[in-house]
Amino acid sequence: KVLEEKMIEFKLNPKGIMFKTHLIDEDEYLNSWKQFFKPQKIGKNIVIKYPFSNVCLDKDVKTILIDPGLAFGTGLHPTTQDCIYFLEKALNSSKSLLDIGTGSGILAIAGVKLGAKDVRAIDFDKNAIRVAKKNESLNRLKGEIEFVALDFKDIKKYPVGIIIANLDFKTLTENIKKFYKFSKEALFIFSGILNEKSEDFENKMTSNGFMLIEKKVNKDWVSYFVKNYE
Repeated sequence: KVLEEKMIEFKLNPKGIMFKTHLIDEDEYLNSWKQFFKPQKIGKNIVIKYPFSNVCLDKDVKTILIDPGLAFGTGLHPTTQDCIYFLEKALNSSKSLLDIGTGSGILAIAGVKLGAKDVRAIDFDKNAIRVAKKNESLNRLKGEIEFVALDFKDIKKYPVGIIIANLDFKTLTENIKKFYKFSKEALFIFSGILNEKSEDFENKMTSNGFMLIEKKVNKDWVSYFVKNYE
């Protein structure tokens, strides 16, 4: 699925592509991929940096260290970038944060760096939670984020100021009513929607009580900053 989405992102047909493989030395593999992960500025003052990068950054920027070899969420994907863009805006109004489908933990960590309190991050994948905790340690946050291995269907109502859900079209649309009832006061950041499905998702949102604050298109991906009508 991830491969097919990346093919769509680059406007390629995943069904009609031929792949060639060749063996490379293990040490070459372990080090060669690192050249593609250089520090990335996201939003106004967030910079994603990787543990093996020796680049010195301006002391005024908020730096997030992420190990890119472990889980989804390196800062390179448009959906991650747009979630941080909206998070910077949302934290002007609210302080508590829930990150659903945290992956590498990058968005929860960004929330803490931007001033959020009472940050909770969940993922159904226990390995992702382990990775996210490691990235939290890389950033020396010392337990400032509560990480929980939990399936989405088991999430209960949670009083929180901001909810981030960087998931996929199917998961978001099937659970949109649950999101609406989840927290009456929350601001929501929905992401992970391909542009070709954005109209369907927008209709689903508005028909279930959400009001659009801002929409952002980045390459073939669309992200939303919304609140409910109540």
